[in-house]
Amino acid sequence: AATDSANGSIDAHSSAQASNAGDQPVIVSASAVASLPGGAVGLGLVKGSSLTGNVTVSAFQTGADGGSGFADGGASVLNNAISGSTSGTLSLVQNATGGNATDFSHHGFGGNARSVLALNGINASLINASANATAGDGNLADEGGAPAGGAAVASAVMTGTQEVVASAIAKGGKSLGGILRGGGTASAGGG
Repeated sequence: AATDSANGSIDAHSSAQASNAGDQPVIVSASAVASLPGGAVGLGLVKGSSLTGNVTVSAFQTGADGGSGFADGGASVLNNAISGSTSGTLSLVQNATGGNATDFSHHGFGGNARSVLALNGINASLINASANATAGDGNLADEGGAPAGGAAVASAVMTGTQEVVASAIAKGGKSLGGILRGGGTASAGGG
């Protein structure tokens, strides 16, 4: 098992990988959370592999919340940040979360979130993949401002030689009064 987590004072970057050549399970998890406004967030290599054992790989990334002088929440974008291989069961979870706008004296947009996961030609006996995106909430300093919730996009497309289950969930951020900015969009497919 391998785990890495980063909570950055300004920037946060995390990566993890593990493998074995037998039938034992492999669990890999990485998370990165930007803690201060204006901080960058990113994930490096997040990968697990086993010859025949079950493999679980997960990645979680959160953009920074806005603050004084940084009214907008930070974006979170994950494009194929995780991967794995095994002839057993392969489970993949990729979550991107946008930061919230927290300076209520300024109009601030919630951070956008995007989680895209696409893998082809996997030889696992079962692939269970999930891509999730949750946009940050925004705020309106005055009631007449534009809707401020972030937009979210999630997509999971898998192809394998045996059973494949893919899901994608996208949730758009809210603004004052519950108005959505663009709303969330999601697509999922498996083959």
